[in-house]
Amino acid sequence: MTSNVLHAMSGYANSEPIEASAAAGFSAIWTATQTFTVPDTLVCLPDTEVFDTAGFYNTATGVFTVPSVYDGYYAYISANVEISNEVRLSLDLELDTGGGFSTITRCTRLTDRHATLHKLVKLADGDEYRTTIELFAGASQDVQALPHCFFSALILEDV
Repeated sequence: MTSNVLHAMSGYANSEPIEASAAAGFSAIWTATQTFTVPDTLVCLPDTEVFDTAGFYNTATGVFTVPSVYDGYYAYISANVEISNEVRLSLDLELDTGGGFSTITRCTRLTDRHATLHKLVKLADGDEYRTTIELFAGASQDVQALPHCFFSALILEDV
């Protein structure tokens, strides 16, 4: 099935559609705010799955785990957060290949309420992905429970 689902996931109305054949994936959103103190790093925990075709995403841990059937496939991973006040923040995509999580891409905003990231990755069996937010100053913050705050992945097949 060919779709413009990547275009829809990008959140940019004026961007060019990226066509791909969707094999599987997930998308999760916040339906409740998530509060943390500053300075701190917070593991993002979108608590409600919009869709999850194969049980990839764990709402309790915020982790997307790659099953063996998708070893060697590519995935388009996307995330967006909005916090309660303008501060310096970073939204990180982290990968754990067995030795602990480390950042593979980062979106840093100097003074803003939101951050968005996108990354095309090659999947490997058992790899785990999650998103974190780091705030550098200010008071306690809330990750907003808004429809455009999400963590998602679309696994791609050859077109």
